[in-house]
Amino acid sequence: MPVRVGDVSTHAIITEFLKLGYVVSIPTSNDCRYDIIVDDGDILHKVQCKTAQVVRGYINFPTSSSNRSKKRDYRDQVDLIAAYCERLNEVYICRPEEVPKTEVRLKLLETDEEQVEGKRYAVNFLFENTVMNAG
Repeated sequence: MPVRVGDVSTHAIITEFLKLGYVVSIPTSNDCRYDIIVDDGDILHKVQCKTAQVVRGYINFPTSSSNRSKKRDYRDQVDLIAAYCERLNEVYICRPEEVPKTEVRLKLLETDEEQVEGKRYAVNFLFENTVMNAG
């Protein structure tokens, strides 16, 4: 993925946190497992930023990093994974332990569609629906 795409996603995610009054810091090292630190006033949250894509009615984004064909998940290394979908101009938030280790697929609901238990729906992971419960 081009660096520009990742930069756009990271900045969109930072903007959403800033709009809600959070303090956001960026590490000076590229050797971290997280991209940003979000300060909610009580706790510092390590956040990994990702880019999400819409594919056949789902929001898809990686929940691991790839390094020379080896995937490493973020469990026990970051507090949150945030993904920006440029096509929908939305940010999605999840905890690494609540999603699969390599990639998450979040179902987009049709206008009159009801949620079915056991499925992951994008609306439940939208930034505005989850960020206040992140702490």
